[in-house]
Amino acid sequence: MRARLIAAFVSLILLMLLVQDGPLVRYLDRVERNQLVTSLERDAWQLAAEHDADLGAGSVSDFSKDANEYHLDTQANVILTDSNGTVVSSTVGVEIGNDFSNRPEIAAALAGRPTTGERFSATLHYLIAYVAVPVVTRGELIGALRISYPVSAINRTVQDRTRGIYVVATLT
Repeated sequence: MRARLIAAFVSLILLMLLVQDGPLVRYLDRVERNQLVTSLERDAWQLAAEHDADLGAGSVSDFSKDANEYHLDTQANVILTDSNGTVVSSTVGVEIGNDFSNRPEIAAALAGRPTTGERFSATLHYLIAYVAVPVVTRGELIGALRISYPVSAINRTVQDRTRGIYVVATLT
C-alpha cells in the first residue's frame, strides 16, 4: 500500500514537471535561437556600417582585419561581396573572386533586402544559420555582407542553456 502511494506521488510529480517544463523548454529554445540570430544580424549591420566608406573606396584591408577578429571571437564566418556578388573578403577559406551571387541570401542582400535563415552550405558541407545585409554607402549599394554560423553550434548552445531546466526538474 505504501509503495503504491509513493509511486502515485512520484508519477504525479513527474507529470506536473513534464506539463510545466515541456512548454518552458520549447519557449526558451525559441528565445535563445532568436537572440542568437538577432545578435548576428546586429553584428552584420555594425560591421557593414563601420566599414562602408572604406568599402565604397575599394579598400577591404581594415574590414578583413575586423572580420577575422570577429571570427576568432565568435567562430562565425564572415563573407563580403561586391555589388556583383563576387567575394572580396572571407574568413572561411572561400577564395577571393568566387561568385556568390547565386546564394539566395547574397542575392536578397544585393537586392537591398536583409535576410536571415538556415540552409545547407555545399561549400562548407553543413547546415548554416545566416544573416545577410546590404552594404550601402552614400545611398549606393556596394555589396553584401553575410555572417553565418553552424546550426550544430547553435543547437549545442541552446541545449546547454536549457539543460539547467532539466537539472532543476530532476532535483525536484
